[in-house]
Amino acid sequence: IQNCLEAGADTIEHAVFLSDRNIETFCKTNAFMVPTLAPYYLMAVYGLERGVPEYAVEKSRDVMEHYADSLHRADSAGVRLALGTDAGSPGLPHPAVPFESWLWTAVARLEPLTVLRAATWGSARALGLEDKPDISTPGVPDFVAYGSNPLEDITVLHAPRAVFKAGRRVAGGSSTWSQIFLGKNKPRLSLPGNSSRPVVTAPHVRPPDVSAWTG
Repeated sequence: IQNCLEAGADTIEHAVFLSDRNIETFCKTNAFMVPTLAPYYLMAVYGLERGVPEYAVEKSRDVMEHYADSLHRADSAGVRLALGTDAGSPGLPHPAVPFESWLWTAVARLEPLTVLRAATWGSARALGLEDKPDISTPGVPDFVAYGSNPLEDITVLHAPRAVFKAGRRVAGGSSTWSQIFLGKNKPRLSLPGNSSRPVVTAPHVRPPDVSAWTG
C-alpha cells in the first residue's frame, strides 16, 4: 500500500491492513481508499460450503478481523473513500453495491451518509467523473428512486423503485440477490445487544452474523 501511494496511485482497492503511515500518506496524496468487504465476508462465512479453498477462507477471515478497524481509522482521519465491490469474486455476483453498502454500516459501523457519499461523490471523483451532471444539476441527470430514505435505512438500496437515465425512466422496481441475506420481513441486521434475529427466507442461507468483526 505504501509503495503504491508514494508512486502516485489514485486509488487503493481493498486496503485492509492499514498502518498509521499509510493513512497519513492517503491524506497527503488525496488518494482514494476503495474498501471491498463483500467478497471477504461471503468467503469467510460461506466459503467452505461453496467450494472455496480452505486457505482462501482462512485468509478472508483474517481480513475481516482487521477491516472494521482500518476503515474506521481511515474515515476518522479524513481519507477519501470510494465504494467498490470486487463483484465476480466467489459467490459475489452483480449488482453488489447494496450489499457492500450494508456491510459498511453493519461491520464498520459507518453512518449511512458516509456510505452514500462514498458511493456517489467519492466514486465519481475517483473515476474522474466529477463533472457529470447529478440530481442537483439543471438538466437531465441519471438517478435511482427508492421507497424510503436510505439515510434512515441503508437496506432500501436492495429494492429500487425506478431507474432514470438522462431524466427518462428506463426501469421499474426490482430487488437484488443480496436482499435474501437481510430477511424479507425484518431487513435490519440484529447486532449484539438486540433481542431478535433476522428472518431469512431461504433454508440454505444462514442469518447474517457479523458480530465477530464489528468495529
